[in-house]
Amino acid sequence: MIAGGSIGFFVYVIPLLLLTGLILLRVDVKKYSMVGMQKEKGVSQFLGWFNIILGLVIFIGNWVLQNW
Repeated sequence: MIAGGSIGFFVYVIPLLLLTGLILLRVDVKKYSMVGMQKEKGVSQFLGWFNIILGLVIFIGNWVLQNW
């Protein structure tokens, strides 16, 4: 039987994106800044914010689709 509902992977992806974004910003950026690795620091900042923004966009999009 097909129930019409499905279990999505967004339940796992959204927290992972937010958590990895926070870890990148809190740990990696600070570490690269202390060592003086400016390129790596910039890439870590970009990826950290990208993960957080992508997680929020997916969360909001999923919420809109669920409550349409």
